Amino acid sequence: MFSLYVSLCSKITVDLTMNRMECFFGMVDSPAELAGSYAMQTNEQFNFSFRISSQKDNNIFESNKTSDQFVVPAIHAGVYRLCFTSLRILSKEEKEANGNTTVDAKLTFEYNQLKAEKSSSDKLGLVLNSIDTSVSKIQSEYRSVRMNEQELQRNTAQAKRRMWIMFFIEVGCIAAAVGFQTVYITRLHKRV
Repeated sequence: MFSLYVSLCSKITVDLTMNRMECFFGMVDSPAELAGSYAMQTNEQFNFSFRISSQKDNNIFESNKTSDQFVVPAIHAGVYRLCFTSLRILSKEEKEANGNTTVDAKLTFEYNQLKAEKSSSDKLGLVLNSIDTSVSKIQSEYRSVRMNEQELQRNTAQAKRRMWIMFFIEVGCIAAAVGFQTVYITRLHKRV
């Protein structure tokens, strides 16, 4: 795999070997847009794909065209991977007639990183971000209150159970005491 770190503005022409994946990498420091174009030149029939991905998103842009232009948002800072894959399936006759099965193609690739400019949409983004932060805090507080409420309900249920147990023990003790007194008083009257 051939790798190249691409800077803010690059135009590259490279030879690509068929049945290989070639990747270029671009570092994005802050929100930006990745813009560019590419074109493959070859006389052979082949399947081709171009894909842009990042560490956070595996598939930001994908195309099966041999030439195309792209403008994609790079929302997160980090390394962006731009990969070209070229596949050619040789027939049995082609393999037997030609021992050399590698076919090269020319790739012309232009890449620009457009820095995001502060605008009214950024102000909206800041407002939305503050709303999102506020909603997150409210959700966190709500979860905390719900957990405290559930703990209070559990403690109340346990206290209620203990109260009923103590009530039945007291009632049992009172009933036993009343029964004992009744038996004792009845025996005393029978003796007299």
